[in-house]
Amino acid sequence: MYHASADPLMHRAGFVDVIKGEGMPRFGTGFHGDLYVEYKVVLPLELSPKMRRSKFLLQPILMNLMS
Repeated sequence: MYHASADPLMHRAGFVDVIKGEGMPRFGTGFHGDLYVEYKVVLPLELSPKMRRSKFLLQPILMNLMS
């Protein structure tokens, strides 16, 4: 699934951003191809006490971003 995001702060797992002209150089042309960035999200199975505190501190900020 390819997706060029209009908002660089909002990405979903599995989406691919295409960054024009930032990929591998094209042989003999002096130009670069496109860079494809795929987002993979890995979540921990358990939260440490520090992570739990951070989650509750960040929750209001995340809710504002999603609205």
